[in-house]
Amino acid sequence: MEWADDDISTWPDSYTANFGQYLVNESPNEFKIPQQLVTEHGWCDFSRFFRGRKGGNVGTQPCEVSAYAVGKILIPKEGDYMFDVGFDDWLRLWINGNELHANRHDCGFEVDRVKVKLPMGECEIRVKLSNFDNMQWRLWTFCVTVRKV
Repeated sequence: MEWADDDISTWPDSYTANFGQYLVNESPNEFKIPQQLVTEHGWCDFSRFFRGRKGGNVGTQPCEVSAYAVGKILIPKEGDYMFDVGFDDWLRLWINGNELHANRHDCGFEVDRVKVKLPMGECEIRVKLSNFDNMQWRLWTFCVTVRKV
C-alpha cells in the first residue's frame, strides 16, 4: 500500500515489522506512527528511529525497507522553486498530494534537482525513502532544500 497517496488521518497508528532484522526470538518489532523526527543540520535520518532490535551493529542496519516523512514549508511568494533532494537508493517526492519526482541512485548518495511552480502559503512535502543493503555509507537519510528560482 502506498500510504503517501492517502490523507495522513487514514494512516495506521502503528506498524508491526515481522521480518529479517526486526525479528528477535521470533518476536516482531512494533513502530508507533507517526514518529516525531528532529532534523539534524537539515537531514532526516530514518535509521536512528527504525533500527532493528539485535545487539551491536550486526543486524541493526535496516535494509530492504521504506519509510515516509511528512513536513510543511511556508512559501512566501507564488512562483518557480527548485527542490534539491539528496538521497541514496530510491526516493519518491510529493508536493501538496501530487507526486513530483521519483528516482533511484544505486551507487551512493546523489542530489536531484526538481523545479516546480508553487502557490503562496503552506505546502506539504511527503517523501518515501527506501534503504537497500549497502556497505558504502549505511545511510537511510535524505535532505531537501528549497530555493526560489
